[in-house]
Formats: sequence, structure tokens, C-alpha cells
Amino acid sequence: MRGQLAGKVVVVTGCASGIGQAIAEAVAAEGAAVEGVDRQEVRESQVADISDVGDVERVVADIKRRRNHIDALVNCAGIWASGTVVTTDQELWDRIFAVNVRGAFLMSRAVIPSLEARGGGSIVNIASNYGLVGGRNAAAYAASKGAVVALTRAMALDHAAAGIRVNCICPGTVDTPLIRRPMREMVPEEARALTASRLARHPLGRIGTPADIAPGTVYLISDGSSFVTGAVLPIDGGYTAQ
Repeated sequence: MRGQLAGKVVVVTGCASGIGQAIAEAVAAEGAAVEGVDRQEVRESQVADISDVGDVERVVADIKRRRNHIDALVNCAGIWASGTVVTTDQELWDRIFAVNVRGAFLMSRAVIPSLEARGGGSIVNIASNYGLVGGRNAAAYAASKGAVVALTRAMALDHAAAGIRVNCICPGTVDTPLIRRPMREMVPEEARALTASRLARHPLGRIGTPADIAPGTVYLISDGSSFVTGAVLPIDGGYTAQ
């Protein structure tokens, strides 16, 4: 049976693990040809630093050469680090913005001409609930994700006339390597306390999984969302409803 994305070429950044991997798998299951981009080398994806304009132009040109067209882009690659504005050094601040914001900008800028040539398409940016309500000890990350939300709305307005829809998903806490990595450095009591705190902040009583985020992305790429642009969709277990 043909999936709802059959015939589409979809580029997914951050495809090697976590949310990006789940999105790539869900999009492929719906019939799309997936072109993955990640800093890690994984099967059938391209290795690139999305914050580097040369890398971005290289991989997008290669995808266009091989596939002839692009129908959708999912900007999922991102990094996280803890810290307030006092404890975050400038180098870390700049790196978080380089990946989370400049990466989405560079990938979108490179792909939009292909979407225009197709008469339209879809861009989905993966931001965060922290981009909507903020979060403690995450100044750079929250600021970068807030920028992604604002960028989504600006792009939706700028490119609507070309038939390009731009939307954003804001996940709550999701069980990915991004949140597990810092916990490895904690003593067991600290890790348990952090986990309990995360659960308490989500009214549904659990944190998310990458598979919770993927269906919303498929919808925003599909023709079923043809009248949706500039939308910011929290998928966060009720976190931002409080």
C-alpha cells in the first residue's frame, strides 16, 4: 500500500539517533525517500556539520544531483548544554546557536530553491518546549530554541506565496542520548532525583520517546496538512499547558 509520503524526497538532519532517527524511520515507512544528514556516519546518510556553509552546500547539491528534487526538509539536528548566562562561556553559547539556529538557517536556505522549483514543499523545524516557556539552567539552549520558533514563523510568512509551508514542533523532555549523556556523570541519587523531577513536570506522568514526535512530523510533511503553516505544535505531555 502506498504511504502518505510516497514519491517525496525528504531531507532529515540529526538522523543518527534520537528524534531524528525516529523521524527518518517514520518518513521512510510512509514511502518517502529519506536523505539523512548527521555529524556521525550512519548507513545511507551523509556526514556533515550543518553549521558549516560549505558542508551544507555540498550535501544539498549532492542530494539534488542524485534525486533531481527535494520535497521536504526536517531540521532536527541540535545540541544541548546546561548553564545560566553567568556560567555559560561565550564559546559554548556560540556553538549552541551555530548548530541549533544557524544550522536550520543554512539548511533551509540551501533547500528552499528546490522546493520553489517543485511548486512548494514543507519544512519542519524541531524546537523545544524550552523555546516556549523557558527552563532553568539552560539559558543558551532555551534562547536558541526560542529563535527557532521565531524563525519558523518568519519563514512561513516569507515563503507562503511559493507554496512552501514551514512549521515547528516543540517536544517536551524526550528520552534520547541528548538527555542521557549528562546523567552518566551523576551519582545514582542525583540521576534518580532528576528523573523524578522530569516526570513531575509532565502531566501525562512520563517523558516522551522519539516515536512520540515522529507522527506529528509526518503529518506536517504530508498533504494532509496543506492548510497548515506557521504553526508551533507542542508534543510535550502537557508540559506547556500548565
